[in-house]
Amino acid sequence: MQARLAAALGDADASAPALVARLVASLPGVAAEHAAAGVDAGRLPEFAQFLFASHGERLDKLSPTPFASADEILAMLTRPVDTL
Repeated sequence: MQARLAAALGDADASAPALVARLVASLPGVAAEHAAAGVDAGRLPEFAQFLFASHGERLDKLSPTPFASADEILAMLTRPVDTL
């Protein structure tokens, strides 16, 4: 799936997450980082728990590796964009 997404974004050899991050960063008025969007980092664990409990199955379909816990979702949410 990620290879198809990367190809659709014009660079089949690149990381799909990096291409999506680049796309988001290029959108006017859209923050690329949580801090720039005014996200309260203290609430991210609660949000990760909500995502895992309510949308875990859907997230697993979008991820190359299923999420085993809310902590793994939190790690994904807090990963710096420039490391994608």
